[in-house]
Amino acid sequence: MTANMTIKAEEKNGVLVVPTRSIITAKDGDTSIRLVTNSKKKKWKEIPVAIGLEGDGGLTEITSGLNEGDEIVVLIKK
Repeated sequence: MTANMTIKAEEKNGVLVVPTRSIITAKDGDTSIRLVTNSKKKKWKEIPVAIGLEGDGGLTEITSGLNEGDEIVVLIKK
């Protein structure tokens, strides 16, 4: 016999989330994200952020350092 189940460890509503792949983790554990400063010239700067819950859907909660409506870099093609 088999069974399917969903285990909900924790849930929050009304939080700011970003794709996990957009978060940069340094060797010392500090996390940052690339904030777009000029979308026409494709300019960005790296800013420190604090992360919260990490979801299994590829999203991570940002608890500080980023505001709703900020434009971020998710992928840089080389």
